[in-house]
Amino acid sequence: MRTVMRYARLLLLSLFLVVAVFIQGAAFAQSTGMSVTPVLRPSQTLQLTPAFTTGAKQSLTWSVSPSLGSVSASGLYTAPATIASVQTVVVTAKGISNSMVKAGITITLQPGATISISPAQAVLSAGQTRQFTVTLNGTAAPSVNWSINPPVGNISSGGLYMAPSALVAAQTITITATSKADASVAANATITLQPAVGVTITPQAVELRASQAQQFNVSLTGTANPNVTWSLAPPVGTVVNGLYTAPASIAAPQTVTLTARSAARLPPLRFRWWRPLGLRCRRLRHRCLPTSGLNSPRRSAEPQTKQLIGR
Repeated sequence: MRTVMRYARLLLLSLFLVVAVFIQGAAFAQSTGMSVTPVLRPSQTLQLTPAFTTGAKQSLTWSVSPSLGSVSASGLYTAPATIASVQTVVVTAKGISNSMVKAGITITLQPGATISISPAQAVLSAGQTRQFTVTLNGTAAPSVNWSINPPVGNISSGGLYMAPSALVAAQTITITATSKADASVAANATITLQPAVGVTITPQAVELRASQAQQFNVSLTGTANPNVTWSLAPPVGTVVNGLYTAPASIAAPQTVTLTARSAARLPPLRFRWWRPLGLRCRRLRHRCLPTSGLNSPRRSAEPQTKQLIGR
């Protein structure tokens, strides 16, 4: 009879401990003030505070399984800095003096938000615009704030950037799109602003005979790139690095247009060819007289052209 009573007492004690553990676990989950399964992203934290429903409070030891992130002695859980895919961890608090007093909570870990800007780079000149688009976690047109550093030009809430109306020198700026939901989620794009490129050829005009040569020089403004490309129209004679050589035989007087084009990266929409400068030749005096406008060369982003009279 005594044996039966002893086993009965042990059974009742076991039932009490099981009930105590269950109650502790339920109180622990509710004490967070969140759903039973909270969701965290990389480096986010969650303070866990167990509520003791039976008996006096006890000192606790904390553990996390699997070992993703960390939990402090006060129950502050910190998600890992990098989360490759969605997964769950269980944070457990266990009594030091009574290991049967414990509670646990499941936490869902989700990868961090990713944001990107397209295009990532752009080259613009004064007054030009470029539309930038943002993708957040694979979803287009998220809600973002735009900023410019340094504050040159302006950008609309929809990502349309406009360069200033005048540029003195080339410079690079950075535009940033920051998620309104999470200021830690941001992406950058760079814009290179280039002033208009001016090209001037000297001498202004020459008269050459068969096989004669003339060196032409180029003056550039608005670019640090000194390189130019040379061309002839029509392709009569040759030009190498600005040195023009007339053909060995010239049957009749004719005009050749020499063009120097800057190798600087120019915006296509602002590029247009000049009408060739007109020259007329007085055959007896063998000299060329410019038509109107020749003595007032212009500077712009377009190539400079000159004409030659060969005879």
